Amino acid sequence: MKQLTKYIVLLLAGLVSGSAGCSDAKPAAVGKPGKMVTDVYIAPSMPVYAGEKLRVLGAGFAEGDELLLRGSGTEFSAPVEAVTESYACFTVPGGITSDGYSLVLRRGADEQLLAYTKLRPAPDWTLVPDREGATVKGVVYCGLKPLAGVRVSDGVVTVTTDENGYYWLPSEKYHGYVFITLPSGYEPYTEDTTVPAFWASLAGPQAVCEQHNFELVEADNERHTMLVATDLHLANRPSATGDLTQFGDGFLTETKAFIAAQQRQQPVYTLMLGDMTWDEFWYSNLYGLSNYKTTMAGYPSLLFHVMGNHDNDPYRVGDFAGETMYKSVFGPTYYSMNIGRVHYIVLDNTVYINDNGAEGTIGSRNYKRYVTEMQLEWLRDDLAAVGDKSMPVMVGFHCQSMNNYNATFANKPTFNPSSGTGDLIACFDGFSRVIFLSGHTHYNAHIPYSPTLEEHNVAAVCETWWWAGKLSGVNVCKDGAPAGYAVYEADGTDLKWYYKGVGHDRDKQFLSYDMNSVKAFYKPEVVELLSQWPSRAKDGQGDDYFDVEPNTVFINVWNYDPEWTISVTENGRPLEVTRVWHRDPLHTICFDYPRLKAGLAVVADWESLRHSHMFSVRASEPGTTLRIEVTDRFGRTSSEVMRRPKDFTTDMK
Repeated sequence: MKQLTKYIVLLLAGLVSGSAGCSDAKPAAVGKPGKMVTDVYIAPSMPVYAGEKLRVLGAGFAEGDELLLRGSGTEFSAPVEAVTESYACFTVPGGITSDGYSLVLRRGADEQLLAYTKLRPAPDWTLVPDREGATVKGVVYCGLKPLAGVRVSDGVVTVTTDENGYYWLPSEKYHGYVFITLPSGYEPYTEDTTVPAFWASLAGPQAVCEQHNFELVEADNERHTMLVATDLHLANRPSATGDLTQFGDGFLTETKAFIAAQQRQQPVYTLMLGDMTWDEFWYSNLYGLSNYKTTMAGYPSLLFHVMGNHDNDPYRVGDFAGETMYKSVFGPTYYSMNIGRVHYIVLDNTVYINDNGAEGTIGSRNYKRYVTEMQLEWLRDDLAAVGDKSMPVMVGFHCQSMNNYNATFANKPTFNPSSGTGDLIACFDGFSRVIFLSGHTHYNAHIPYSPTLEEHNVAAVCETWWWAGKLSGVNVCKDGAPAGYAVYEADGTDLKWYYKGVGHDRDKQFLSYDMNSVKAFYKPEVVELLSQWPSRAKDGQGDDYFDVEPNTVFINVWNYDPEWTISVTENGRPLEVTRVWHRDPLHTICFDYPRLKAGLAVVADWESLRHSHMFSVRASEPGTTLRIEVTDRFGRTSSEVMRRPKDFTTDMK
């Protein structure tokens, strides 16, 4: 094949600018204080070859500048070319070998370190010819093999690669990126797991055709594990909640160990369902999306992201402007991939409004919840390309589309407008197995919609915004579920899953409460304090369990769905198990009560809430022993011999 000229944009490892919230990503100066070039974008690794034209994004380049590539005992020099206000180009020098290089700007006697990247020689392929109407072109390949039939999209228009692995995209560059749908059996070639290289930033003018290639590697992922986590709300608040420490000691430590052990058997991937950061603190605490990316550096599995409402820029008004920072760091806000025989789709269902936002001013951060028509059009086209409608489809988005937290446990649409839920569901007509994955609520809910479609609303990694862990040492969500994540195991088209509480054994799937002990905690002074929470003021006046009969036992089955079974016996006698709509006691003593006792503000969204996975039995007397057995839909059983009276404490098991 003839030589391939790639037109590579150097992507961002972290946004380098003087804006608050991203300061830890600033480049260091070499030989001179200050910066000659700012707002630099660079990828941590890329294939290159001698004579290739590379574009470096940055403000401040000047004619006559020189770029130095300093490797292990080697140094290459290249003059900058085609200088503009936002980028400059240079030609890759001959003799480049696989190595890590410091990219240094030299201007006269002054130098500035711009970034560090790893370069490696690319295959010597033919130039992708221009094609009339195409503004983006490129190749998808694995080693020396071009890959045909791979879908390539800009989020509006989608094409497929030809027999040479080439694609031509008539893009108007609306979103500013191009991405591929990963074909089964492949992964992106990437050394930065936090930003898998299935996408590339578009930096050229709309009318100029630019080239972006995608290098893949083979992966045996017919059997694989997908970790699904959500709502990290990292904000760098050491004196308030110690969120980064709690996150590092808990979720990060546990999942890194899990992945290291599991990957000896099969690949592991991770999907974050949004709210990785907390927009309110981007600028005041200097912790934004690029800082989160730094926190996750070196994570041992490919990490895919969903955009949450708190991942919008609080200074920007409107959905498109609010997404700009996210797109620069993590790329597409909606995309798809085939891993093994499962089709994964990511959507963005937070439509950001942010009334009164402005440069230097945080707006209202308000938004609506639905999937835009532009996404739905792309989604319909994506699903039409799935040839096997029996292939499981897993769809990740941030805000839940349905809710069953009501007295009858009925499914109710939650998009606004509510018709948006139906519009989304209609796209999946004809598919036999569809699972929606959502976060946002900070509780667990399994919501069966039809025999072919269900939603799994996953509880939060940050539990109650890290406050329960801070106040009591127990990380518990609003529904009493432990802070945690979901684990999905795929074997071909067969799927199994479970909820994993951070710090808990895999088999721990419920918690039981002797309500005699719980009710004893509700002394008058406790009830009076709890009545400050808004929903309690009109629901029991602070006494959550005024209507609970003596000798009642509650069982909170965190990941319950209708195919689970719950069996309780007292001295061998079966007790009737009833599903009830009630609050979880543990969250009350780990968060609601100690927060008010400490004189901290009432935040209505953080209050314990009635949920859909609490169950009740009535024992014959206070001191009897119960045997509780809970079995999930896959036949896995969790059990407890409950000796009563059972203490009600923050460290109860």
